[in-house]
Amino acid sequence: MNRTFYYDLASVFNACFNGATPFFDEECAQTYSQYDPDESKKLLDEAGYADVNNDGWRETPDGKPLELIMDVYQHDLYVPLMEAVVEWLAAVGLKAVLNIQLQDAAFARRVTDQWMFWVGDFDGSDKPLATPEAFIPVTPDQPWWHQSAYEEPMSPEYEEFVEIFRKATGLPRDEMVSEMKRAAKIMAENVWMWSIGSMRRPYFIGKGVYNVPRTAIRAPNCNPELRPYQIYVVR
Repeated sequence: MNRTFYYDLASVFNACFNGATPFFDEECAQTYSQYDPDESKKLLDEAGYADVNNDGWRETPDGKPLELIMDVYQHDLYVPLMEAVVEWLAAVGLKAVLNIQLQDAAFARRVTDQWMFWVGDFDGSDKPLATPEAFIPVTPDQPWWHQSAYEEPMSPEYEEFVEIFRKATGLPRDEMVSEMKRAAKIMAENVWMWSIGSMRRPYFIGKGVYNVPRTAIRAPNCNPELRPYQIYVVR
């Protein structure tokens, strides 16, 4: 993915907090992030997802047809990226189809929990304690990827993860960092979500264009932020 779609400019890591935070851990980041079809087949076999009727596609452990439906909104990067993912999944016997929609429609389905897999930005990975609702049930119907978590945590591991989040901001800094790294490890090992990593895109600066930062972040309140009003042109 990095080589084909990100020009080898992405910082590859699994679903954990990214390198902009003090909670980043390299070992955690590389959990399950290697491209290894043979190991994938082995894990699927061990989990009971076998091709029982020899049609080239794996079935569920109880023998029912298995089809992964992935919601993705119209996007110049996400759609071709997920088209490649469909091919890679097929190579290990998993049938996947894309449900490509307009962005507003995709988010409406996300809010109402009408999806099987949802593809988009990894919200909150750069500031998890400022956006806890992206990870834990701050209020009912949160986080968006586990909307029943407020009433029914999905596992003891997730309960531990939530507890770390809720206590972290009241801890001394060193202890907070240590605990949030532990939370990141729990998240990566349990694979509640998947991440490609932190994306960087190249851009070109035309002749006569000045005061353009060589590195910039398009999100607000970040440093360095791309501020178009600071750019000027000399003709």
